[in-house]
Amino acid sequence: LKSLKSIVCYRVIDNERMEADAEALWVQLNYQAMHLLDFLPLASWKSNREDGFLRNFSLLFELLTKANKLLCNIDFDIKEAESSRGGQHKTLATEVFKMVPAETIWKMARENIKKFSAKINHSLDYELKFE
Repeated sequence: LKSLKSIVCYRVIDNERMEADAEALWVQLNYQAMHLLDFLPLASWKSNREDGFLRNFSLLFELLTKANKLLCNIDFDIKEAESSRGGQHKTLATEVFKMVPAETIWKMARENIKKFSAKINHSLDYELKFE
């Protein structure tokens, strides 16, 4: 990642091709990490490990940290999270969700994103350019 020069992708609003240099990408990924904080489960992170927002945030946080590109102050350690589900509502959906393998959930999510993007003629293609 140290030799990353730029990224090419397509805007959601109009599918226009756009290119951003590596520094702009890292800044944008930091903004995305801060934004995802608003959607994390309030408690029981270990029990909610496969929650879409928590998983995406965890992966992004790990990437930014390992690449030494975390430009904002986020105090996050999922290992310290309590596994208690106290105070959380038990529903049929939450019980079914716990039985479905994580890979199946993520495969379904990827397929849904592809379908939604196809409906609005949005390209998910991207290219990372390296020096």
